[in-house]
Amino acid sequence: MDRDRGRTTSRLSAPGLLLRVAGAGVPRPGAPEAPPLLSGVSLEVVAGDRLGLVGRSGAGKSTLLALLARTTAPAEGSVVRAPGVRVAHLPQSSARPANLTVIEVASAALVEVRAAEARMRDAEARLSRGLPGAAADHAHAMEEHERLGGYAAESELREVLHALGFPASSWEAPVAQLSAGQLRRLALATVLAAPADVLLLDEPTNHLDIGGRVWLEEYLVRRARTCVVVSHDRALLSAATTGTLFLEAGDLRRVSGGYERAAKLWTAANASRLQRAAQARREAERLERVAAELARHGKRARARERRAGSLAARAAELGAATDRVAHPRLARPATLDGGRRSRGWLLDAEGLTRDGILAGVAARVASGDRIALLGPNGSGKSTLLSLLAGTLRPEDPQARLEYAPGMRLAYVGQEDKGLEQGLPVLEQLAAPLGEQRARAVLADAGLPYSSWRLPPERLSGGERAKAGLALALALQPDLLLLDEPDNDLDLQGVEALELALLQAAESGTALLVATHDRRLATSVLQRAWEVRDGELVAYPSVRAYLRGEERLPASRYWLDAAAGPVPVEEAVVAERDLVEELEDERERLLTYLDDAPAPTDRERARARRRLSQVEGELIALLDAELAPPAPRYRFREGGLDVYADTRDHGRWRLVVADEPEAAGSELTAEEPKLPSAELRLVGPVAHLSVVEPRDVCYLPHAVGALLDGGVRLAFTVAGATNVQAFLPVAGLSSLLSPGADGWWYAELTGFLAREGWLSPPGAGPDRATSAGRGRDDAMTRERHDTRENGGPG
Repeated sequence: MDRDRGRTTSRLSAPGLLLRVAGAGVPRPGAPEAPPLLSGVSLEVVAGDRLGLVGRSGAGKSTLLALLARTTAPAEGSVVRAPGVRVAHLPQSSARPANLTVIEVASAALVEVRAAEARMRDAEARLSRGLPGAAADHAHAMEEHERLGGYAAESELREVLHALGFPASSWEAPVAQLSAGQLRRLALATVLAAPADVLLLDEPTNHLDIGGRVWLEEYLVRRARTCVVVSHDRALLSAATTGTLFLEAGDLRRVSGGYERAAKLWTAANASRLQRAAQARREAERLERVAAELARHGKRARARERRAGSLAARAAELGAATDRVAHPRLARPATLDGGRRSRGWLLDAEGLTRDGILAGVAARVASGDRIALLGPNGSGKSTLLSLLAGTLRPEDPQARLEYAPGMRLAYVGQEDKGLEQGLPVLEQLAAPLGEQRARAVLADAGLPYSSWRLPPERLSGGERAKAGLALALALQPDLLLLDEPDNDLDLQGVEALELALLQAAESGTALLVATHDRRLATSVLQRAWEVRDGELVAYPSVRAYLRGEERLPASRYWLDAAAGPVPVEEAVVAERDLVEELEDERERLLTYLDDAPAPTDRERARARRRLSQVEGELIALLDAELAPPAPRYRFREGGLDVYADTRDHGRWRLVVADEPEAAGSELTAEEPKLPSAELRLVGPVAHLSVVEPRDVCYLPHAVGALLDGGVRLAFTVAGATNVQAFLPVAGLSSLLSPGADGWWYAELTGFLAREGWLSPPGAGPDRATSAGRGRDDAMTRERHDTRENGGPG
């Protein structure tokens, strides 16, 4: 066993075990006498694990990731890494690289890949000269190159950069010109593109819009990369992780399942532990009373005293973790008071213009509205909120902004959080609320007492967010404008915010909230606005926006003042209720199967059958909410785009379409309207047929594109060795050769030779190497085409 700066690096014996933390302890920085930040923490990360790490702010989540990355050493215990395991770590903050371009920074992820490729090329040159040992060196270099991602690594880097907001046109831009958000996304792209065995991601969704968060969630699931993720995005943690780590009071507990399921199990376990602690305390008190009464009996009394002490210690142990955790509450339930407007318009604006951002936007908000302001970063959401709040003046002198008489407005921006610089937060809350009420609000929000008398600029981002939101909610406004309120909050803070907004809405406050948190938007808000190309468009619900449904002018949803607020669509409410009922039933069944005391085989089989039915219904409902998926494969044949995807096991469909969206709908339709073909795999033989709907005649060049795309799909994706098709007309395909009676064929070896992936017989070493490079280039081109159009590569 070797040691490296106090960190154990011994070999791990368990198969698939990548990282192990054993009994690690870390003292609290600057306060060695305080309870440690981490105490006796143990964790094993196995290949395939996707773990979410959650806990309140300051619980030590970032420190634990630093231990796993070995950028921090534990004061006690050990951190073990399997030999050869590569770890990529995204910390919350990093230094800005100097004098480099975007592509130069991102390419740092491929240093090992390019070094392995250079060794492979060197071995190829020595192999062509017949030098001894060159063949073994070449085989080893090729194996290492493939393990690191091979030629697909470059395509992977391009895909990640593009998905995170860096198109090719921005790659030569100096990093010095990037904003903090862009720099954060570039760091995330570099980590994701690295050939790492384990990803350690600390708040990767910071500065990501909804599109970026959805892509990251799908990327982690699709690539199935081993990772530990710290995030306050519950949708991502629920969908992309297979286990959840709860870090509280220095102790780490692992619960199976994504965040939502794990949180329910964790809550139930905590409630059970508290109940056992209360019972133990009551029993200890009873035994102490009995011991006092029977003191004259000596031994019996001393036995009861020892038993009482043991129970008291057990009670303290059971309740300690929960007692030490403070759960924030940003607002108390409020009722509709006499000053609250229950009907009519609250805000009416038109002609809101800012050069290059907004072009004459009109907006209206009524009592009872719950509106999510959604869209990509930089679209103008913050600008619109600032204009509606009156903190930013429109550039059009004819613009109009009217508030209802006597309306109470609260606005929490991204930077100041609705607080005044230079004035202690307690004084800012005491002015409208009174000293006693201000203290209660700050305590409920979980703001440390030591921070109450500090000005906002001296608080952390999370503390500033809690104080600003607590003040805005305590004012009980008629209209609440929030700009990214979940930024800087930990996961518990986001859940407290969600509850507070629900309570505020139920008490009569209208909400207009800019957010990228899908779970917050769908659970609290109803309609959706989007700033697109300088205009304001609307969707009937947040789910309609997420599904990519057709957008409409926002004025479509504005009613006369007498009509009151726009109701939520009954269908949307019914669908949401059904999903929640099915999810609750699924949780009960999983709990029963995991924890029920020795159910019979018949009961277990019945529960599993019902679980399968419930999950099938859930999948159908959730699938119906989503836009058609982008096709996984694209081929360019004869100047036409041919898209393809699987229908079921051993069957594929191909369509000719102008764009991926149209292709996605056609690939899932029962009767496609666009030119299409079917591919069916029977053993090693692929059967290819063109499907022509009634009253439709395909043009020959479209049929030829479908056939050639089908041949490529059969050989490069389906794994076929032969392709056959019946074609009544000759000369349609360039990749199929004629047979008898209208049958056409293609064979894998001929296809590979034609595409330059195989060397002609008798080729020398130089030609073989050239052919190999041609094959590699062709593979890279094909993977690049597929990845840029939603395919897996």
